[in-house]
Amino acid sequence: MIKIAICDDEKEQLEYLGGIIKKWSDTMSVTCSLSLFESAEEFWFAYGKNHFDIAVLDIQMSGQNGLELAKQLRKLNDKISIIFVTGISDYIGEGYNVYAVNYLLKPIDENRLFEALSAAAARSNHADDKKVLFESDGETIAVYEDEIEYIEAFSHSTSLFTDSEVLEVKSGINSVMEKLSAGKFVKCHRSYGVNLKYVKLIKKYEILLDNGKTVPVSRRMYNDVNDAFISYYKGKIS
Repeated sequence: MIKIAICDDEKEQLEYLGGIIKKWSDTMSVTCSLSLFESAEEFWFAYGKNHFDIAVLDIQMSGQNGLELAKQLRKLNDKISIIFVTGISDYIGEGYNVYAVNYLLKPIDENRLFEALSAAAARSNHADDKKVLFESDGETIAVYEDEIEYIEAFSHSTSLFTDSEVLEVKSGINSVMEKLSAGKFVKCHRSYGVNLKYVKLIKKYEILLDNGKTVPVSRRMYNDVNDAFISYYKGKIS
């Protein structure tokens, strides 16, 4: 799933952009979630709980404008795709300084936004996100591994925790870990594995995720988990 945020202080324009993006999603058969924000402040309030893949930003907003938002966002996230929308062309040079995918002038042309979204989706984290097959309730299900935040083992099954649901699969934790990318997932406890993408902080006995949840880390595995976390964010693992 591709997570898209739109930030525009004009409610009518915000809803209009949202409608085009939903149409693009249906037309291109792209699964996405859409979040709408009427100010940069609203965006930042939600940002810590979300990993947006694409941000569609109006440049001329009251308070923190779209360019300021993008510069701050780029310092925190070098992978997110940024698309600017604006009523004037004065800021095009500055827009590309934050490596924006595109710069669209209002009134927004639907086809141009379609093209910008497709380009952004192609370079998003999910462009090469693989699906993993698991057995669940007598059925075979396919799960995008990047959507799995952490896993927990029980006596005869393992639960996969995503942002929106918990999936129970009929496999032991070691079998599940073997299916997941070693560069993204690390076993942190005999009963737990975690997706490094969602790790915010590693404490002595627990791991804090971006959404505020915690996962235990065993003393024996602490050093391996910490080394994997550092390597992941140094870009050694793609």
